[in-house]
Amino acid sequence: MPVTLHADEPVRNLEIRLPLVDGFLSVNSDPRGAFVKIDGETVGRTNLVTALKPGRYRLELTLDGFRRWRRDTEISLGDTTPVSALLAPVRERRWGLLVLGLAGIAGGAAGAVLGEGAYGQYLATRSPDEAEDFRRKTIIYDWTRNIAGGIGVLSLGTFFVF
Repeated sequence: MPVTLHADEPVRNLEIRLPLVDGFLSVNSDPRGAFVKIDGETVGRTNLVTALKPGRYRLELTLDGFRRWRRDTEISLGDTTPVSALLAPVRERRWGLLVLGLAGIAGGAAGAVLGEGAYGQYLATRSPDEAEDFRRKTIIYDWTRNIAGGIGVLSLGTFFVF
C-alpha cells in the first residue's frame, strides 16, 4: 500500500514493514582470506557475509597451501546461517626422503646378502689368512647392512609420518 508523506504534516509514529525475501550466510575461516564459492561461483573471500535466497547451497572454500573445504548449507528466510571452517594445511612430501629411504633399504639388503656370502666363505676356508680376510669383509658388510638399513627405515618413516 503506497504511503505519501507531506513536509507540512508532522509524523509522530511511522512503522514500515518490509517483506523478508532473503537470508544471510556468514562465512569465517581459519586462516582468513579463503576464496568462497557458492554453488560453484566465487563470491568473495572470508570473512564474508552475503544475502541469499532461502534454499540449499553447496559451499566451497579454497586457499593456497590448504585442503579444499566443502559443505552443504541451508539458508532460511530472515536468518543468518553461520559457517566456520578450519582449513587443514596440505602436507608437502619430501621426495628426497623417499629416494634416500629406498636406497638405504636396498643398500642394507645388499650388505646383508654380501655379508652372508662372506660369512659362508669364512666358515669354509682352511687358511687363517683367508679366514681373517673373510671375517673383516663380514664385519664391513654387517655394518653396511645396519647403517644403510637404519638410514632407509628412518628416511621412509619420516617421509610417511611427517
